[in-house]
Amino acid sequence: MDAAESAAPRAVAVRRGTLVTAVLAYLGLPGLLFAGYLRSPVALLGGALLGVALVAAARARHSPDRSAAPPALVRFTRGEVLAVVALALVLAALAGPLGLVTASSDWHKHNALLHDLATMPWPVTYEGVGGASLVYSFGFYLPAAAAAKVVGGSVLAAHLALFAWMALGYALLLALVGSCFPAGRRAVAAAVVLVTVGGADLLGGLLVPGDPVAPEVWMWNTGVVLEYSGNVTALRWVPQHALPSWFIGTLFVQGWSARQWRDGRALLFAVGLSALWSPFAVIGGVVLLGALLLRLAAQRVALRWRSLWVEVCLGAALLPVAVFLAIPSGGQVLTASGIGPAGLLLFLGLEVALWVVLACLAGRLASALLPVLLLLVVLPLVSLGEFNDLAMRASLPALMALGLLAWLGVLRAWARPGGPNARVAVTVVAATAVALSVPTGVAEVRSAFADPPPDREQRWDESVPAFLERLDSPPSIWAQYLSCPEGAVAGVLGLDACRR
Repeated sequence: MDAAESAAPRAVAVRRGTLVTAVLAYLGLPGLLFAGYLRSPVALLGGALLGVALVAAARARHSPDRSAAPPALVRFTRGEVLAVVALALVLAALAGPLGLVTASSDWHKHNALLHDLATMPWPVTYEGVGGASLVYSFGFYLPAAAAAKVVGGSVLAAHLALFAWMALGYALLLALVGSCFPAGRRAVAAAVVLVTVGGADLLGGLLVPGDPVAPEVWMWNTGVVLEYSGNVTALRWVPQHALPSWFIGTLFVQGWSARQWRDGRALLFAVGLSALWSPFAVIGGVVLLGALLLRLAAQRVALRWRSLWVEVCLGAALLPVAVFLAIPSGGQVLTASGIGPAGLLLFLGLEVALWVVLACLAGRLASALLPVLLLLVVLPLVSLGEFNDLAMRASLPALMALGLLAWLGVLRAWARPGGPNARVAVTVVAATAVALSVPTGVAEVRSAFADPPPDREQRWDESVPAFLERLDSPPSIWAQYLSCPEGAVAGVLGLDACRR
């Protein structure tokens, strides 16, 4: 804590550890509700173990570090707190859970899942399709659905609760991102990181052969359809993937600068708890987690081995989730994308090059770019689905880490003593990166206030089977929706087998 923070007037102070605990509790609540969703003995045991793991991880006596955590406080002025709350509410409303704006077409799926989870008995099964079970990474929707069940399964209550749940998540995210920056700049810096980061999508649409799919997907002459979603695009279309991914990316950057296993534990919990939210977030997060754990091991940071029972509890608690999501139901096949070396270089140059340049200015944190770039370079080489969900969604943790590193690099460069030419150069690069990425975000915001086309009309009363009938493409391997558990899996999870 610096002198400016100590003297900050009328400030709200929170311990960094408390903020991280709140984030993990937010990510973990769906896992606790999942035990009640299945209600099988194995699921209930998993829920109990998850509760134990979350409580133990929050207590200093079970820390994996031999040294005590520094009493670090993060201070926000009251104005910053109000700004964080206001922006969180705006971002949550902008996605479309309340129907106040024109939502993206992905909200057909969100609405159908929320409807069935809120109005149908748990676990959700569909008599009209042979008794198939709903199998999906629906952690994002569970708290809102549970709240709606308390008031009789009201769909309106479910959407109000989902809006509140999203706003809480964005407030925690803004606070966590803001804690990485100096006092007095936290709310503004967090907003800048969340709103400005994205690729040069419009420029890519002009340079790449073929007809671009507006506003952000590029069609290569090889037939590859690929994008790295900007933050505004992600929060409009896929908040269930974006929120856990952004928590993971932020915790990774925070952990990289600290020589403490407790930061590795926080990232481990965030990655594991994200499984019920988004397997794509887990895929991207595992790479960052592995890099952080290897860094701590290479630095020979002392570890209290006896504290690892907490991680064992977490792993055991997540087994029912893993078994549930692994229920087979077909899906799309993972293949090579065929993007080619030239296409890969062009894609990365347009999507991330300027942000990488800025992140290189982040001092000792710049070494965190290695695992980030590893993930961002490899993902375009493989393809899953018509619009390559794997690259679009599994990249989100790394993109958040990259954006955070970039803006930390900008502030560090501005603060360094030196000639004005260096600061001007950094400002030009940052302004160019923002200017090339913001138009896509602006287009997303404009679409939220445009008259909805027929395919954007939202139906709050539609069920998942009805939604699937209108789906143009088959679900991906990690978006199964309807499945038939069999044998031991059905018994362990407490699900009924389908009627043949």
